[in-house]
Formats: sequence, structure tokens, C-alpha cells
Amino acid sequence: MSALSEPKFAAKTDANIEARCKKEVMQYLDALQFVRQSAGESISAKVVGKYVQEDQLTMKINSTGYCSAAQLLRDKYAAR
Repeated sequence: MSALSEPKFAAKTDANIEARCKKEVMQYLDALQFVRQSAGESISAKVVGKYVQEDQLTMKINSTGYCSAAQLLRDKYAAR
């Protein structure tokens, strides 16, 4: 591998990791939306209260990115 192609590979790898993190976070948000729509607000509030709240997750995404938010989800699940 030449020195010129290494940064491209690193950038591609970083983009892949970021894409996986974003997918993980979006799946979590989609699941919350599904619970809210199918079970109602009161049940949704109980479920969200046991895990990561949407606003907390959004703040994490905006401040440190999707991978940090995905790690927050993993840490919260592991603690349960």
C-alpha cells in the first residue's frame, strides 16, 4: 500500500465506522418512535425512562457525534 493511498483508506474506514454508529443510533430512535406510536405516550415514557432519552441522545450527537451517542446507548444497555 502506498503512502498516498493510506489516508484514503483511513478516511474510508472512519466514514464506515461513523455510518455504523449513525445506523445504530437511528435504529434506536426508530424503535422509540414505534413504541410511541403503537403503545402510546405513557408506555413510551416508561420505556424511555429506563434507557436513554431522546433529548439526551440528540445533545450527545450534536456535541460529540454519532459514535459517542452509540457508545452511550451501549453503556446504558450494559448497565441494565
